[in-house]
Amino acid sequence: MDKATPSRVMYNDLKSFGGIKIGSAAEILLSDRPRAGGRSLRERAAATASFLTREVCDAEPGKYGERDFADFSTAALTITSRMIDHLGDAGARERICRHYREEVVGQMRDALDAYGCKGTLYANAVERAATMTLANEKDRASVLVMLFVATGCLGHPYRAFKLVDDFARAKLSGYFHTKTDVDGPAPVASAPKDTSMALVRERNGVGDSRFYQLDPSGTEIGAFSDGPSDISEVELDVSAPHLRIWREDGRWYCEGLGSTNGTIIISTDKSASVVEPPARERPRDWRPEPHEIFSGDLICLGAHTCFRVFGGFAG
Repeated sequence: MDKATPSRVMYNDLKSFGGIKIGSAAEILLSDRPRAGGRSLRERAAATASFLTREVCDAEPGKYGERDFADFSTAALTITSRMIDHLGDAGARERICRHYREEVVGQMRDALDAYGCKGTLYANAVERAATMTLANEKDRASVLVMLFVATGCLGHPYRAFKLVDDFARAKLSGYFHTKTDVDGPAPVASAPKDTSMALVRERNGVGDSRFYQLDPSGTEIGAFSDGPSDISEVELDVSAPHLRIWREDGRWYCEGLGSTNGTIIISTDKSASVVEPPARERPRDWRPEPHEIFSGDLICLGAHTCFRVFGGFAG
Protein backbone atom coordinates (compact mmCIF):
# COMPACT_ATOMS: atom_id res chain seq x y z
CA MET A 1 0.00 0.00 0.00
CA ASP A 2 1.55 3.29 -1.13
CA LYS A 3 -0.08 5.54 1.47
CA ALA A 4 -0.83 4.95 5.11
CA THR A 5 -4.50 4.73 6.03
CA PRO A 6 -5.74 6.50 9.18
CA SER A 7 -6.23 3.01 10.62
CA ARG A 8 -2.60 2.07 9.94
CA VAL A 9 -1.37 5.32 11.51
CA MET A 10 -3.43 4.52 14.59
CA TYR A 11 -2.29 0.91 15.04
CA ASN A 12 1.36 1.76 14.41
CA ASP A 13 1.23 4.58 16.95
CA LEU A 14 -0.48 2.52 19.63
CA LYS A 15 2.36 0.01 19.24
CA SER A 16 5.31 2.42 19.04
CA PHE A 17 4.15 4.99 21.60
CA GLY A 18 1.75 3.06 23.79
CA GLY A 19 3.46 -0.32 23.83
CA ILE A 20 0.22 -2.05 22.75
CA LYS A 21 0.74 -4.75 20.15
CA ILE A 22 -1.44 -4.56 17.06
CA GLY A 23 -3.30 -7.76 17.91
CA SER A 24 -4.02 -6.53 21.44
CA ALA A 25 -5.20 -3.17 20.15
CA ALA A 26 -7.51 -4.89 17.67
CA GLU A 27 -8.94 -7.04 20.46
CA ILE A 28 -9.78 -3.89 22.42
CA LEU A 29 -11.16 -1.90 19.49
CA LEU A 30 -13.03 -4.43 17.35
CA SER A 31 -16.58 -5.52 18.10
CA ASP A 32 -17.51 -9.08 19.01
CA ARG A 33 -20.87 -8.74 17.21
CA PRO A 34 -21.27 -11.41 14.50
CA ARG A 35 -21.19 -10.11 10.95
CA ALA A 36 -22.40 -11.75 7.74
CA GLY A 37 -20.88 -15.23 7.76
CA GLY A 38 -21.32 -15.66 11.50
CA ARG A 39 -17.99 -14.43 12.84
CA SER A 40 -17.17 -11.04 14.31
CA LEU A 41 -14.30 -8.85 13.15
CA ARG A 42 -12.59 -9.50 16.48
CA GLU A 43 -12.70 -13.27 15.93
CA ARG A 44 -11.44 -13.06 12.35
CA ALA A 45 -8.61 -10.71 13.29
CA ALA A 46 -7.53 -12.98 16.14
CA ALA A 47 -7.63 -16.08 13.94
CA THR A 48 -5.86 -14.83 10.80
CA ALA A 49 -2.80 -12.58 10.81
CA SER A 50 -3.22 -11.61 7.15
CA PHE A 51 -6.82 -10.51 7.80
CA LEU A 52 -5.66 -8.37 10.71
CA THR A 53 -2.93 -6.76 8.61
CA ARG A 54 -4.77 -6.22 5.33
CA GLU A 55 -8.43 -5.94 6.23
CA VAL A 56 -8.19 -4.21 9.61
CA CYS A 57 -4.93 -2.25 9.89
CA ASP A 58 -5.02 -1.14 6.26
CA ALA A 59 -8.78 -0.60 6.06
CA GLU A 60 -9.58 2.50 4.07
CA PRO A 61 -11.90 5.13 5.60
CA GLY A 62 -15.54 4.08 5.48
CA LYS A 63 -14.89 0.36 5.09
CA TYR A 64 -16.28 -0.33 8.58
CA GLY A 65 -19.00 1.42 10.53
CA GLU A 66 -19.52 2.05 14.23
CA ARG A 67 -21.23 -1.32 14.79
CA ASP A 68 -17.97 -3.02 13.76
CA PHE A 69 -16.17 -1.56 16.75
CA ALA A 70 -16.49 -1.78 20.51
CA ASP A 71 -17.64 1.24 22.49
CA PHE A 72 -14.97 3.85 21.80
CA SER A 73 -15.13 5.46 25.24
CA THR A 74 -14.56 2.13 26.99
CA ALA A 75 -11.81 1.22 24.53
CA ALA A 76 -10.10 4.59 25.06
CA LEU A 77 -10.11 4.17 28.84
CA THR A 78 -8.56 0.70 28.49
CA ILE A 79 -5.94 1.92 26.03
CA THR A 80 -5.07 4.94 28.18
CA SER A 81 -4.64 2.72 31.24
CA ARG A 82 -2.31 0.38 29.34
CA MET A 83 -0.31 3.33 28.05
CA ILE A 84 0.16 4.64 31.57
CA ASP A 85 1.42 1.21 32.66
CA HIS A 86 3.81 1.14 29.69
CA LEU A 87 5.12 4.67 30.15
CA GLY A 88 5.35 4.53 33.93
CA ASP A 89 2.92 6.46 36.11
CA ALA A 90 5.05 9.54 36.80
CA GLY A 91 4.20 12.10 34.13
CA ALA A 92 2.53 9.52 31.87
CA ARG A 93 -0.75 11.40 31.54
CA GLU A 94 1.05 14.59 30.57
CA ARG A 95 3.11 12.68 28.00
CA ILE A 96 -0.03 11.12 26.53
CA CYS A 97 -1.70 14.53 26.30
CA ARG A 98 1.34 16.08 24.65
CA HIS A 99 1.70 13.19 22.20
CA TYR A 100 -1.91 13.28 21.00
CA ARG A 101 -2.13 17.06 21.15
CA GLU A 102 1.06 17.69 19.16
CA GLU A 103 3.30 14.85 18.08
CA VAL A 104 1.01 12.56 16.08
CA VAL A 105 -1.56 15.09 14.80
CA GLY A 106 0.29 15.69 11.55
CA GLN A 107 0.46 11.98 10.70
CA MET A 108 -3.26 11.46 11.22
CA ARG A 109 -4.14 14.67 9.39
CA ASP A 110 -1.99 13.68 6.38
CA ALA A 111 -3.47 10.17 6.29
CA LEU A 112 -7.00 11.58 6.32
CA ASP A 113 -6.14 14.10 3.61
CA ALA A 114 -4.65 11.32 1.47
CA TYR A 115 -8.07 9.66 1.40
CA GLY A 116 -10.06 12.88 0.93
CA CYS A 117 -11.28 13.03 4.54
CA LYS A 118 -10.39 16.63 5.56
CA GLY A 119 -7.60 16.24 8.07
CA THR A 120 -8.12 19.79 9.31
CA LEU A 121 -11.31 18.63 11.04
CA TYR A 122 -9.23 16.26 13.15
CA ALA A 123 -6.63 18.95 13.89
CA ASN A 124 -9.40 21.37 14.91
CA ALA A 125 -10.96 18.77 17.22
CA VAL A 126 -7.58 18.13 18.86
CA GLU A 127 -7.09 21.85 19.52
CA ARG A 128 -10.46 22.03 21.22
CA ALA A 129 -9.85 18.88 23.24
CA ALA A 130 -6.61 20.46 24.46
CA THR A 131 -8.54 23.48 25.82
CA MET A 132 -11.65 21.66 27.06
CA THR A 133 -12.49 22.31 30.71
CA LEU A 134 -12.02 18.98 32.48
CA ALA A 135 -11.48 17.83 36.05
CA ASN A 136 -7.93 16.53 35.49
CA GLU A 137 -5.31 15.49 32.94
CA LYS A 138 -6.37 11.85 33.17
CA ASP A 139 -9.73 12.80 31.68
CA ARG A 140 -8.00 14.88 29.00
CA ALA A 141 -5.72 11.99 28.10
CA SER A 142 -8.77 9.73 27.68
CA VAL A 143 -10.53 12.31 25.51
CA LEU A 144 -7.50 12.75 23.24
CA VAL A 145 -6.98 8.99 22.95
CA MET A 146 -10.67 8.42 22.19
CA LEU A 147 -10.57 11.09 19.48
CA PHE A 148 -7.46 9.47 17.98
CA VAL A 149 -8.77 5.89 17.94
CA ALA A 150 -12.29 6.78 16.81
CA THR A 151 -10.83 8.79 13.93
CA GLY A 152 -8.40 6.01 13.05
CA CYS A 153 -11.08 3.33 13.09
CA LEU A 154 -13.82 5.22 11.26
CA GLY A 155 -11.76 7.51 9.04
CA HIS A 156 -14.47 10.09 9.69
CA PRO A 157 -13.11 12.96 11.85
CA TYR A 158 -16.43 14.76 12.25
CA ARG A 159 -18.22 11.62 13.46
CA ALA A 160 -15.33 10.92 15.83
CA PHE A 161 -15.60 14.45 17.20
CA LYS A 162 -19.34 14.01 17.82
CA LEU A 163 -18.81 10.71 19.64
CA VAL A 164 -16.14 12.27 21.87
CA ASP A 165 -18.26 15.37 22.51
CA ASP A 166 -21.22 13.20 23.58
CA PHE A 167 -18.98 11.17 25.89
CA ALA A 168 -17.35 14.26 27.42
CA ARG A 169 -20.71 15.91 28.09
CA ALA A 170 -22.33 12.78 29.55
CA LYS A 171 -19.46 11.41 31.64
CA LEU A 172 -16.89 14.17 32.23
CA SER A 173 -19.01 17.34 32.41
CA GLY A 174 -16.86 18.75 29.63
CA TYR A 175 -17.55 19.74 26.06
CA PHE A 176 -15.86 21.16 23.00
CA HIS A 177 -16.22 24.92 22.95
CA THR A 178 -15.15 27.86 20.87
CA LYS A 179 -12.48 29.95 22.52
CA THR A 180 -13.51 33.49 23.41
CA ASP A 181 -10.53 35.05 25.24
CA VAL A 182 -8.37 35.87 22.21
CA ASP A 183 -6.90 39.12 20.95
CA GLY A 184 -6.69 39.26 17.19
CA PRO A 185 -4.83 41.43 14.68
CA ALA A 186 -6.60 44.52 13.40
CA PRO A 187 -8.14 43.59 10.04
CA VAL A 188 -6.93 45.51 7.04
CA ALA A 189 -8.60 45.90 3.75
CA SER A 190 -8.12 45.84 -0.99
CA ALA A 191 -9.74 44.13 -4.93
CA PRO A 192 -14.35 44.44 -8.43
CA LYS A 193 -18.41 41.88 -8.34
CA ASP A 194 -18.83 38.79 -10.42
CA THR A 195 -21.31 35.95 -10.45
CA SER A 196 -18.55 33.65 -9.22
CA MET A 197 -16.35 34.32 -6.21
CA ALA A 198 -13.53 32.86 -4.16
CA LEU A 199 -11.98 33.48 -0.76
CA VAL A 200 -8.33 33.82 0.22
CA ARG A 201 -7.23 33.47 3.83
CA GLU A 202 -5.50 36.67 4.93
CA ARG A 203 -3.09 36.93 7.86
CA ASN A 204 -1.87 40.34 9.02
CA GLY A 205 -2.70 41.84 5.64
CA VAL A 206 -0.96 39.12 3.62
CA GLY A 207 -2.98 36.66 1.56
CA ASP A 208 -2.26 32.93 1.36
CA SER A 209 -1.68 31.25 -1.99
CA ARG A 210 -4.78 29.02 -1.80
CA PHE A 211 -8.11 30.05 -3.28
CA TYR A 212 -11.35 28.64 -1.89
CA GLN A 213 -13.90 28.64 -4.69
CA LEU A 214 -17.36 29.42 -3.30
CA ASP A 215 -20.22 27.09 -4.18
CA PRO A 216 -23.23 29.11 -5.42
CA SER A 217 -25.56 26.73 -3.58
CA GLY A 218 -23.73 27.35 -0.30
CA THR A 219 -20.33 27.18 1.35
CA GLU A 220 -20.08 26.85 5.12
CA ILE A 221 -17.11 28.04 7.15
CA GLY A 222 -16.49 26.47 10.55
CA ALA A 223 -14.15 24.37 12.62
CA PHE A 224 -16.13 21.20 11.80
CA SER A 225 -17.67 22.12 8.44
CA ASP A 226 -17.08 19.01 6.33
CA GLY A 227 -19.01 19.49 3.08
CA PRO A 228 -17.07 19.21 -0.20
CA SER A 229 -16.84 22.99 -0.67
CA ASP A 230 -16.80 23.92 3.02
CA ILE A 231 -13.83 25.65 4.66
CA SER A 232 -12.42 24.38 7.95
CA GLU A 233 -8.93 25.99 7.92
CA VAL A 234 -9.75 28.31 10.83
CA GLU A 235 -8.53 29.27 14.28
CA LEU A 236 -9.73 28.27 17.76
CA ASP A 237 -12.19 31.15 18.11
CA VAL A 238 -14.23 30.05 15.09
CA SER A 239 -17.32 28.00 15.94
CA ALA A 240 -18.15 24.52 14.63
CA PRO A 241 -20.61 25.99 12.13
CA HIS A 242 -19.83 29.72 11.98
CA LEU A 243 -20.86 31.33 8.67
CA ARG A 244 -22.66 30.38 5.45
CA ILE A 245 -22.08 32.05 2.05
CA TRP A 246 -24.28 31.52 -1.02
CA ARG A 247 -25.37 33.13 -4.31
CA GLU A 248 -28.91 34.27 -5.04
CA ASP A 249 -30.09 36.06 -8.19
CA GLY A 250 -26.50 36.82 -9.17
CA ARG A 251 -25.63 38.36 -5.78
CA TRP A 252 -23.55 36.82 -3.00
CA TYR A 253 -24.68 36.80 0.62
CA CYS A 254 -23.42 35.59 3.97
CA GLU A 255 -25.25 34.85 7.21
CA GLY A 256 -24.14 33.92 10.72
CA LEU A 257 -24.91 30.47 12.08
CA GLY A 258 -25.13 31.30 15.78
CA SER A 259 -21.37 31.52 16.34
CA THR A 260 -19.76 32.32 19.67
CA ASN A 261 -17.51 35.18 18.53
CA GLY A 262 -19.45 36.64 15.62
CA THR A 263 -18.53 37.96 12.17
CA ILE A 264 -17.88 41.39 10.67
CA ILE A 265 -17.23 42.60 7.13
CA ILE A 266 -14.62 45.28 6.38
CA SER A 267 -15.40 46.94 3.05
CA THR A 268 -12.80 48.42 0.73
CA ASP A 269 -13.68 51.89 2.07
CA LYS A 270 -12.72 50.58 5.56
CA SER A 271 -16.31 50.72 6.83
CA ALA A 272 -17.37 47.80 9.02
CA SER A 273 -20.72 46.02 9.13
CA VAL A 274 -21.72 43.42 11.69
CA VAL A 275 -22.99 40.18 10.20
CA GLU A 276 -23.37 38.53 13.58
CA PRO A 277 -22.42 40.06 16.94
CA PRO A 278 -20.60 37.91 19.50
CA ALA A 279 -23.00 35.76 21.51
CA ARG A 280 -22.36 37.73 24.72
CA GLU A 281 -23.43 40.98 22.97
CA ARG A 282 -26.50 39.72 21.13
CA PRO A 283 -29.92 41.10 22.10
CA ARG A 284 -32.37 38.39 23.13
CA ASP A 285 -34.53 39.09 20.08
CA TRP A 286 -31.63 39.07 17.62
CA ARG A 287 -32.17 37.07 14.43
CA PRO A 288 -29.59 36.39 11.69
CA GLU A 289 -30.04 38.28 8.42
CA PRO A 290 -28.28 37.92 5.05
CA HIS A 291 -25.55 40.46 4.31
CA GLU A 292 -24.46 41.04 0.72
CA ILE A 293 -20.74 40.65 0.07
CA PHE A 294 -18.60 42.12 -2.69
CA SER A 295 -15.20 41.46 -4.20
CA GLY A 296 -12.60 43.18 -2.03
CA ASP A 297 -14.50 42.72 1.23
CA LEU A 298 -12.66 41.24 4.19
CA ILE A 299 -14.78 38.78 6.16
CA CYS A 300 -13.55 38.42 9.74
CA LEU A 301 -14.72 35.45 11.81
CA GLY A 302 -13.89 35.98 15.47
CA ALA A 303 -10.54 37.69 16.02
CA HIS A 304 -8.04 35.54 14.15
CA THR A 305 -9.64 34.25 10.94
CA CYS A 306 -10.10 36.61 7.97
CA PHE A 307 -10.90 35.88 4.33
CA ARG A 308 -10.59 38.30 1.41
CA VAL A 309 -13.36 38.06 -1.19
CA PHE A 310 -12.34 37.94 -4.84
CA GLY A 311 -14.51 37.85 -7.97
CA GLY A 312 -13.90 36.97 -11.58
CA PHE A 313 -13.12 33.26 -11.22
CA ALA A 314 -14.65 30.69 -13.49
CA GLY A 315 -16.97 28.19 -11.86
